[in-house]
Amino acid sequence: MSLAAYLLNNLVVGSTFSNTIENEDLNICAFNLIACLIHNKDIYFHNTKATETTFTVEFDGNLDELIELIETSKTLFHFQTSGTTGTPKPVTQSAHSLIKSVVKTQRTNAVTWGFCYSTRHISGILTLLQALLTNSNLVDIRNFSPSDLANKIKNKGVTHISAPSTFFRMNFPLPEQISNVQSVTNGGEPFDNDLLKKITWSLPGARIRNIYASTEFGPLLVSNEASFTIPEKLKNIVRIQNGTLQVHKSRLAQNIYDTLDGDWYETNDRIEFVDGQRFNIIGRLTEDVKVLGHLVSLRKVEAVANNIEAVKISRISSKAHKVFGNLLTLEIVLDAPGSVEKSDISNMLKMRLRDYEVPSRIKFVEDISMTSSGKMSRV
Repeated sequence: MSLAAYLLNNLVVGSTFSNTIENEDLNICAFNLIACLIHNKDIYFHNTKATETTFTVEFDGNLDELIELIETSKTLFHFQTSGTTGTPKPVTQSAHSLIKSVVKTQRTNAVTWGFCYSTRHISGILTLLQALLTNSNLVDIRNFSPSDLANKIKNKGVTHISAPSTFFRMNFPLPEQISNVQSVTNGGEPFDNDLLKKITWSLPGARIRNIYASTEFGPLLVSNEASFTIPEKLKNIVRIQNGTLQVHKSRLAQNIYDTLDGDWYETNDRIEFVDGQRFNIIGRLTEDVKVLGHLVSLRKVEAVANNIEAVKISRISSKAHKVFGNLLTLEIVLDAPGSVEKSDISNMLKMRLRDYEVPSRIKFVEDISMTSSGKMSRV
C-alpha cells in the first residue's frame, strides 16, 4: 500500500493534530504533515512550544482530492539548518517551493522509497512529499547494520534511495549486490569517486544522482558523478567567485532573502576544478584553519583519509595551539577493526598530503556522531 493510501485509509475525521513535528516516527510525522497541508497550517520542525497549536482534521475525501489539497496548500515550513558546523539557523520555505522540487512521475505504487533522513529536516520532508504526491511506498531504512540494511532493501523491494554521504559511507559497500534499486540520490554533503564506486558495486542497477542543495535554497545542481558543472540555464542563478559558490537571491527562502545585503548569497562552499568546466565541492570555507602559517582545508584531509582502503569513514577536527596555530585530530572508523595501525594510516596520509596537512593525532573510534539530518556532526 502506498504512503498516501495508507494515510488516507487511517486518517480519522475529528482527530487532533499538532503543527509541531518533533517525533522521528514516520507515521506520526506523515499524519501531522498531511493534516497541516490540507488545513493550511504552518509547520514547525524545532523547539516551538510557545507557538505550538493543535487542531482537528476535517478532511473526508479521496486520494485525488488529498493530493490536490497538498499541491495547492498555503502552508509554510519553518525549518532549521542542519547545524553541521555550528548553531542552526531558521529557514522558512513555502509548500509551493518544496513541491516544485518533487519529481513528477506517473502515480504508481511500483516505486518504494527508502527513507534515510530525519523527519525534522528538509530532505526528509522532500522524500515524504515525493512519496505522497506520486502515490509511492515508503520504507524506513535508518539505523541498521550494513547486513540488516541489505536485507531490508532487498526484502522490502526498495527501488529509490535518497541519503547524505555519511549514510553511504557508514553502510557501503553492502555485503552483497542488490539488483532491485533503480535510483540513488546523494545530497547535502561532499561526494567522491571512491564512494561512487562502492554504491555502484552494491547497487549495480541504480542510476546515481549527486545533488547540490541546502535548506536555504533547495536542490540546485545535479550530476551523475562526483563533480558538477553549472548548466547554461542556471548561469544567472549560481556562480563561482573566489573559489566558492554563490547563489542569486531569487532562489533563496523568503526569510533569508529579506536579510541579504546585495544580490548574491555566499554559500561558503569551496570548490576545486577538475577541468575547465567540472568542479568538486570540497567543503566549507569557514572550516579552513591555519597550521604552521598555511591554510588547510579540513574536508580535503578528510576526503584523502576516506579514500584509504581500510577506512570506512573519518572526521577531522582542529584545536587552537599557540605555536602551531591549530592541531589536527583525525577520528577513523575502520572497515575491519585491527586491520591497520595508526602508523600505517599516518604514512599513507604523508604520501598524499603536504606535511602541514597531516593530522598530528589519529584516533580509531567505533562510531561517529551525526546530526538529526543524518549528516556528520562537526561541532
